[in-house]
Amino acid sequence: MSKEAIECPYKKEKNLRIKARRQAILLLLDGKIAIKVTIILRRNERTMGRWAKAWNEKGYEGLKP
Repeated sequence: MSKEAIECPYKKEKNLRIKARRQAILLLLDGKIAIKVTIILRRNERTMGRWAKAWNEKGYEGLKP
């Protein structure tokens, strides 16, 4: 999925949990390393790893709580 395909729905997302997860994926796709993303979003590394894995396996559906 392209970055643009994620970015547009990100701006319209109402669910703050999904929005944070999309933001993390966008930052990773921008080339930020995972540890920097965890600092920016104030999440732990384990959480970031779960989000990235869920995204890689199921795309947007994987980011839903």
